[in-house]
Amino acid sequence: MQPDTLQVVITDRISLEADKVDLFFQVSGSSWVSGRAALTQAREVSKLVADLITAGVAESDIELLNVRAEVSSGVLGKSSSARYSLKARCWQVDKLDELLAVATSPKHVTLETLRWGYPRDEEGELLRTEAALARALKRARRMAAALEVELAGVHSVVESMTDNEQAQVQVNLDYSVSSRARYSADLGVEVRHCKEVQHTWTVHFRVKQPKETEP
Repeated sequence: MQPDTLQVVITDRISLEADKVDLFFQVSGSSWVSGRAALTQAREVSKLVADLITAGVAESDIELLNVRAEVSSGVLGKSSSARYSLKARCWQVDKLDELLAVATSPKHVTLETLRWGYPRDEEGELLRTEAALARALKRARRMAAALEVELAGVHSVVESMTDNEQAQVQVNLDYSVSSRARYSADLGVEVRHCKEVQHTWTVHFRVKQPKETEP
């Protein structure tokens, strides 16, 4: 049988600012090159890589995810066209406008997704947990006194974190006016780099009835 318990819930909210952003591209190439060599030997891909580096992305942060060859003659060769999937990580989020300009200049490049990344402050999380559990104990003592019961220890602690951030942002670019997409006017989504995190601690304290004084 589970002991009688008293539940206390403590909630804390903090704002986190992104310290990086991943950009996912699709590139239509006029030739097929397999493996990482595509980053330098596939003309359209190498141009995008060079532009990204110029805009501030480190070469080591540009990754070829996959290559899909498009065969029309039934024979796969270097003359076959291909679609390349790339990921570029930018550690300077204030340069996003420059990266979007790079991504929207050529028609053969499609920016499909933005994915924000946030720093992990383990020491800060521990300090918040210590403060939250101290608040939970203080509240439990007050509640126990009001209920005329005694705390008899901790039965369980459950910690959870939720945020209001989408896992990723889909990007739709409009080429209807010119060969350059209107990235600065409207991306179709709210491009932001700050999210609110809710940190919750649920503590169950064991309680017992005080001993009755014999007459």
